[in-house]
Amino acid sequence: IKYCINFIKIHGLETRGIFRISGHQATVDSLAHLFYVSEMALIGGINPATDVHVVAELLKKVLRDLPDPLFTYKLRAEFIKCLDVEDEPQRIIQYKKHFSQLPSVNR
Repeated sequence: IKYCINFIKIHGLETRGIFRISGHQATVDSLAHLFYVSEMALIGGINPATDVHVVAELLKKVLRDLPDPLFTYKLRAEFIKCLDVEDEPQRIIQYKKHFSQLPSVNR
């Protein structure tokens, strides 16, 4: 996951529709296969010539395929309640509080 995020930070922050436009499915499937066989296969990172939409699509696929959501079912209601906090500094405090309650692998 960190390889996808770093790639997007470097190559995709200025890209319009980064998570709305699908990447080439065969390339997504190829990268996903490498990821699922062994994340170590991506240890050198993702080829810089790879389309950023492919990497964004891979990230979405990996997150969708997690057995439990990144923001756990247990804390889901708490995160949703944060949306109702109108005072931004207070809302940020609430988010941080709930993030700290997530399992360490989810942070």
